[in-house]
Amino acid sequence: MDRTQLRAEGVAFGRSLQTGHKSVLMYSADHPAVERATQHAYDCLGSLLQYMPQLIFGFMNGRLLLNDLLTSEPTLRLLDAEFARRGIAAVTFMTGISLAEFGQALSILAAKPREIE
Repeated sequence: MDRTQLRAEGVAFGRSLQTGHKSVLMYSADHPAVERATQHAYDCLGSLLQYMPQLIFGFMNGRLLLNDLLTSEPTLRLLDAEFARRGIAAVTFMTGISLAEFGQALSILAAKPREIE
């Protein structure tokens, strides 16, 4: 996968992850209203993991981190702020992650900062 394609698909995944994260914050990871957003984010992740064994997704100095690529993406600032509030720099997703495991990861990412500490 070239850097342009990684950026395009990584940003698409980031936007869907941001939507799923917001949904989990409002409801919970196992609430029926969250299923569609979780499935969409999982599908975006799956398309990325077809080309690589793992995806490192996070934020560094206000920029989006996709494996070894740093790029500016202002539409993901809310997700960047949520990661920072929880002290999370990046998350690594591995090939073979199941939808249930991905939903569990979303619930961990949406946990209150005090719970994470």
